[in-house]
Amino acid sequence: MKSLLLLPLLTTLALGETTNLYRVEHINLSKDDASKLMRDSVLTDTDPWETMSGWLKDGTATRLSGATVSTMDDEHFSASGAVEWIYPTEFDPAEMPNHVEIEGEVTRKSMPMTTTTPTAFETRNVGTSIEIAHDDTGKNKFFDKKQPPSSTRLCLSSELVQFRGNIVIGQEESREWIPRFHSRRVMQWLEIPDDRWVLLSAAETPDPKVTTTTWIHRTVPATPMVISEVHSDETNITFVAEWFTIEHNSADRWLSQLGAEPDQSAAYESLQKLVTEDKATPIATRLFIANSGGEVASRAGEEHIYATEVDPAELPHSVGGTIVDGASIATAASPTAFETRELGPEIEVSPKLLGDGEFIRCDIFATYTTLDFDHATGIAPALIHMPLFISSMIKTRTLLQNGKPAFLGAITTPARISPEPAVRICNTPESPPKYNIGTTPRTVFFLTAKVAK
Repeated sequence: MKSLLLLPLLTTLALGETTNLYRVEHINLSKDDASKLMRDSVLTDTDPWETMSGWLKDGTATRLSGATVSTMDDEHFSASGAVEWIYPTEFDPAEMPNHVEIEGEVTRKSMPMTTTTPTAFETRNVGTSIEIAHDDTGKNKFFDKKQPPSSTRLCLSSELVQFRGNIVIGQEESREWIPRFHSRRVMQWLEIPDDRWVLLSAAETPDPKVTTTTWIHRTVPATPMVISEVHSDETNITFVAEWFTIEHNSADRWLSQLGAEPDQSAAYESLQKLVTEDKATPIATRLFIANSGGEVASRAGEEHIYATEVDPAELPHSVGGTIVDGASIATAASPTAFETRELGPEIEVSPKLLGDGEFIRCDIFATYTTLDFDHATGIAPALIHMPLFISSMIKTRTLLQNGKPAFLGAITTPARISPEPAVRICNTPESPPKYNIGTTPRTVFFLTAKVAK
């Protein structure tokens, strides 16, 4: 681990765990430009990021989404920003009664029958997610602090998922709407250099004229640090956790100025300036106390209860007389099982004081979840309304400096563009909600710790 404490007895060796700042970005460009970029990156010595940065400045390329996380060396971390799309996977078929007596002409409308009923559901996260695990196999845990390693080997999993609308399966009362998703996934072992952008992949998009490229950048502290022994005192630590959103364009400029040091006071001050300029918004603040070597969890928000299992609509065994509308004699679909989703900010921290208490190593899990109303599936009287949750999450281990704000991470959060998010409207299967991740804000996590004297 790294620290700003330089001890006389440790002038040539530094403990080989450092704080790092990882950025993974998805960038869109035309298919032709992407082909040129890929060829040049293989056939020439041209740095592909130099080309890409020029295209970003002149608008030839656009940032789609991304994630930035602060973590310690050799640690595993993950982050995601997504709409949690709940959709049906099992159905009960349409049914008719055993005996029917109908006076007059029989039509489809007068036929007493139920519709197909969704009865079981799964969830697909629509948005951005990353997961990184370091490979320290054969790596010396101690290195010459004058010449620390200039690269790292890691396993990266990155996914970008978009909702493409619904497709119709079946006909009339037996039809059902099934969602279509488009995903781009990268999973690879690779060695990445410090402080350089690396082109990981390029893949097709739903638009045949557009290609999405995926990049990664690793920032390390400018000055190697040394951490002394683990602090043994079980001391109380006061934490303040803060959640912000930053508009799309300002987020990129702000993130490009971040360093990897534990003290992110300058970044926090510049974020507060964006708040005064209405380019960033504080969305939650929490204060809590934890004991060094212990753990703490803090959450506050609504609890939303929603159906997860449904009994289908039913008809009586025998039907007679004049029937105008068959659906009028059927029961509605009945929810029979429920789950609860907690909304708002939530954070879990397991801190450990290091050295003389100037630094705190923390295992952190932080989320922020909102309810974006619902979407419909099925046909009346078996129409089922399922909630849409929008969540941002990071899970990491990082280093905090006593009394200084620490940047934990930032993740692109999808936003509804149709219908208007402020309108409480239940969408029909024929007109599902649409989300955008190309110009939406990023959710930013900060954590400040103060060690009790």
